[in-house]
Amino acid sequence: MANLSYVNAELIVQEGGLPPLVDLLSANNEAIQQQAAGALWSLSVNAENHLRIVREGALPYLTRLLQSTSEKLLEQACGVLRNLAVNDDNKLRVVQEGALPHIINLLRNENDAVCMQAAGCLRNLSVHAQNEFKIVQEGGIKPLVALLRSSNPKVVEQAAVTLRNLSVNEANKVYFGTDGAIAPLIALLRSAQSTIQEQAAIILRNLSLTAENERAIVQEGGLPAVLGLLRSTETRLQVHAAVVIRNLSVNADNEMRIVQEGGLPPLINLLRSTDAEVLENTAGALRNLSENDHNKARIVQEGALGWLIPLMRTPSVAVLEQCLLVLWNLSIHADNKVRMVEKGVLPPLIALLRSGEERIIELATGTLRNLTIHAENKGRIVQEGALTPLIEQLKLENVKILEHAAACLRNLSVHEGNDVKIVLEGGITPLMALLSNLSSDVQLHAAGCLRNLSVNEENKVKISRDVGLRPLVQLLSSTVTDIQEQAVIAIRNLCSHSENQIKVVQEGALPALVQMLRAFEERLQALSAACLRNVSLDAQNKLAVVEAGALPPLVALLTSTNQDVQEQGAAALRVLSSNAENQQRIVEEGGLGGLIDLLKSRSKDVQEHAAGALRNLSMKPDASMRIAEEGGLGYLIELLRSVEEPIVEQAVTCLRNLSVIDDNKVKISRNGGLSPLLLLLSSPNNRIQEQAAVTLRNISLVEENELAVVQEGGLPALVELLACNSETLQEQALVTMRNISVNEANEVKIVEAGALPPLVALLRSPRPAIQEQAAGAVRNLSINQENKVAIVKEGGLPPLIALLRSPVEAVQEQSVVAVRNISVNAEYDVRIVQEGGLAPLVAMLSHSNERIVEQAVGSLRNLSVNTDNKIKIVQKGALPRLFSLMRSQNERIQEHASVALRNLSVSSDNENRIVEEGGLPPILAMLRSPDTKIQLQAAVSVRNLSFNPENEVRIARENGIPPLVSLLRSPEQDIIEHVLVTLRNISVNADNKTRITQEGAIPPLVFLLKSEATIIQQLAAGVLRNLASNLVNQNKIVQE
Repeated sequence: MANLSYVNAELIVQEGGLPPLVDLLSANNEAIQQQAAGALWSLSVNAENHLRIVREGALPYLTRLLQSTSEKLLEQACGVLRNLAVNDDNKLRVVQEGALPHIINLLRNENDAVCMQAAGCLRNLSVHAQNEFKIVQEGGIKPLVALLRSSNPKVVEQAAVTLRNLSVNEANKVYFGTDGAIAPLIALLRSAQSTIQEQAAIILRNLSLTAENERAIVQEGGLPAVLGLLRSTETRLQVHAAVVIRNLSVNADNEMRIVQEGGLPPLINLLRSTDAEVLENTAGALRNLSENDHNKARIVQEGALGWLIPLMRTPSVAVLEQCLLVLWNLSIHADNKVRMVEKGVLPPLIALLRSGEERIIELATGTLRNLTIHAENKGRIVQEGALTPLIEQLKLENVKILEHAAACLRNLSVHEGNDVKIVLEGGITPLMALLSNLSSDVQLHAAGCLRNLSVNEENKVKISRDVGLRPLVQLLSSTVTDIQEQAVIAIRNLCSHSENQIKVVQEGALPALVQMLRAFEERLQALSAACLRNVSLDAQNKLAVVEAGALPPLVALLTSTNQDVQEQGAAALRVLSSNAENQQRIVEEGGLGGLIDLLKSRSKDVQEHAAGALRNLSMKPDASMRIAEEGGLGYLIELLRSVEEPIVEQAVTCLRNLSVIDDNKVKISRNGGLSPLLLLLSSPNNRIQEQAAVTLRNISLVEENELAVVQEGGLPALVELLACNSETLQEQALVTMRNISVNEANEVKIVEAGALPPLVALLRSPRPAIQEQAAGAVRNLSINQENKVAIVKEGGLPPLIALLRSPVEAVQEQSVVAVRNISVNAEYDVRIVQEGGLAPLVAMLSHSNERIVEQAVGSLRNLSVNTDNKIKIVQKGALPRLFSLMRSQNERIQEHASVALRNLSVSSDNENRIVEEGGLPPILAMLRSPDTKIQLQAAVSVRNLSFNPENEVRIARENGIPPLVSLLRSPEQDIIEHVLVTLRNISVNADNKTRITQEGAIPPLVFLLKSEATIIQQLAAGVLRNLASNLVNQNKIVQE
């Protein structure tokens, strides 16, 4: 450009030099044109001349000169236009004049000076927004790109700056890729001139904002060059390189590529910078890279935390935002959660929870939210003081902050101890308030936190007392499934406390819970059933839940294909079925079939709850019958073999209830129930042992099972229970033993199995119930002759005799029968008396219970056979009671009393005592009994008494002759024989001879002389002989 001083330039314009100079541009002389163009070029340097030159009409001439063949003119014309284009108005005028295509064309000129001015002109024109796309439309990018390869740095710089300006326009970016700009731009990043590096970096920075160019930059090998700039010592280059990497890293495909190309070390190194723009974009790039899971770990491994954590104290909000975004991403990775805490992230992070910038609070809380997921961090975060600011955040209006804060507390509340601390810090009230927040995410996390807090027993009461349950109950009707889930779990937890069970119903939760049973989501079905189970633990609520319509959907849940749903449905019905009124309704709703089917479930919990529900329902006789009819017995019996004690306990208890029904007793045995029941008698679980023992007791009442229990090998287990420490088990085993001992085939086997020692020991139990059953078993066993001996040898007599004095009738009855059975054995007649048996037996003759009286008098009857015992029985005062019993309406008692007196009357010592104590009247009265057995016993007794001479008169005086004479016509020979002996004895007395005759004895006596029995003939003749000593009688005898 011609060198004109500023002063001269001004003078030329002032003197009117512009118009002629402009006109000379159109001269036909090239030399003149050059001079004019050169002068205008100099004048155009002055900004005040930009518009003047245009107003003088220079643009058309200059545009034509752009087509000149003279390189000098081309350079000058472009130079003038370059300067004029500095003015904003001229930028548009130059293009409007049509100069743009020519200028672009000159970019291809071989003369560097021309190219430099043309590129410079385009650089200025491209600053105007309206020209950006026009330059591209005119094909400006390709020649500009070509200039990037120029050996002239000034040309390269002008081309690069122009391209930088063009690259700002969004529509132009795509052409850079298609027109081959990427590769040379990347090459310029390695230029020795920092200005050129910077321009190339800025262009790539702008271009990298589009996905197409992102891929192109990487594919063209741009990453190493850009990463190289990160290591530059010039801040502005660091910034541009960081922005390019930040933009490129938005593409997921590039995230790993950048790291693989070694991008992390220089980026992390730039975190040391003091320049806010460098820090912001470096952190921004790391933020994008940290979206990749693999990179999350690598960034930490490369030592980024050491610079990111201090950066959290930066005063720059923009830098801090990007820093927190990186930490947020890093905190998502499981391996980083503890590492970040160990590196000291908590103090500055928690401090930022109180930042004055909501965006910073949001990011800090979100990062903390991620850290709270790891179990090891939950305690540390609370120790570092996070609870107070987090709870304070619950009162803010920013929805995102509310969500993160609630989520943090939700995560922290899982840790033991934190649940109490959150409540102590006042967390319940704001959390409850968030349940009505318009954001479903906020509601979800608040409900989730309350769900966790509700696990703690103290919190259960505090939550309901401080703020009430209504907000949680209202969430049951939420349209968001996850919220419903958290609410129902919280209510389920709260309802494990009795105080809340009633409150939940009062707050109107039942309709929503029942409706939830019909939800499409199976987890909601299961949770609502579990909640209703807890609610139903309250006695009043059991009916309320059923009245709310819960039974049909609960029964329907039993047929679900989801095991958890089945389990909770069965568990709820198990609780509801403990109410007597509900039992019938559950059966009516068809619950039995579903519960029976669940006994086959693969889930142990399902089996347990189904068996537990059936256990409750089986308390109703009708249900017990139906359970067996619908095939439940087989499954219940199979569950007795389960390795899970709770299942076994429920199944065996259900069978216990079923075994009360007579029809089921045999069915249980026939379905194979005996073997597992017997095995359970050895269970280490006392409750299972007890239920098995009771079931066996019940089914052993059936004759078929009496033998079956023994055949299945049950005796050893039963005998072992007799000697156990549990009185309850002893009692049940005793009853079973008593039942099976009724069977004659079992009597010896039971003794051979070793049952006698524990049975005898149990006779000494202080408990009447055990005494009764032990005595009952011994009673049955004592029927067998061999067992009588064994019982006595085992020392059974003393305790049995002692039990005769029991205040309990049932004990007395069983023991007296056993004593009676043993007394049949002649060897033990004296032994029983020696052991003190007479006194209680005699006392029992006056008992109000006829069964006891019968057994006692039967025992005395047996004992009275022994000679030594005859006197002792009388000495114990038995006679008056025996006399009284002879008047009993019970024929068996009469018989035993008669036989006893007959036996006693054999003793001469007793003859007078019997008469003196008033025995004759009742004995004689028995002669008139319609029962021949009693007649016989009375006849023998009178016979025995008649041997005493003093009794000859007494018998007659007590009017004994008429019944004696009457019995001469008895069809029983034994009776006649004893009567004849008596008549023979008393007919020695003179007075009696007449009386006997008067009573009509002679005809039957004469008749008996013809008896086929010699003894009868002899005795009858003897009586007649005595009577014949009386003259009156002689004639009568002859007459007969």
